[in-house]
Amino acid sequence: MKQYIFIFYLMMSNITCFGQKVVGNIVKDNIRTIETSEITARSFTDRVVWNFALAAQQNLNDKDNVKYILIVTLNAMTEIPISDDGVFLIKAFNDNILELTSIHNGHNTVTLGYSYHRPILGNVGTVSANNMHRNTANFIITEKQIKALKEGVKKVRLETDDGFQEKEYKKDKCGEFIFHSYEIISSEMSKTPKSVKDNF
Repeated sequence: MKQYIFIFYLMMSNITCFGQKVVGNIVKDNIRTIETSEITARSFTDRVVWNFALAAQQNLNDKDNVKYILIVTLNAMTEIPISDDGVFLIKAFNDNILELTSIHNGHNTVTLGYSYHRPILGNVGTVSANNMHRNTANFIITEKQIKALKEGVKKVRLETDDGFQEKEYKKDKCGEFIFHSYEIISSEMSKTPKSVKDNF
């Protein structure tokens, strides 16, 4: 039962991944942070599901000062400790390789539901939570590196405390999406940020 609930959740998250939009546009202490929706780049049988999103931080006192952040999330039934300063390798379809280093890692657990387990003996069963672990790492990425992803992503590999996790793609599932996220963020940055006091 636990596996079916997890598969259903993954199917539902995959349905919504194609509509791309800005999900965060915050200004605090003259730093503007813009984040796009994420894409789920997976095969149906994956036990570890990869998600990618792009964010950017802009100093409003120096609008040319922009830092882009690639957000990588591994969803799984178990916790995957991503190494501090972990290396993330991306191979494009033209076989160029990008190497990024994590600047921040995080982990949270989402309970998708509960399962009842029948007892082997007696009549008192047990109830257990069906948890999904979201293991996230953030990486500084340059505009040049983002533009290189437009070629499409062939393979990814992320360093963890237990070795590494990797995924190979027969066709691009995230490179063009990340590049399009960059275009959306660039367009959003050309607009004046809204204040909570506007038109109140």
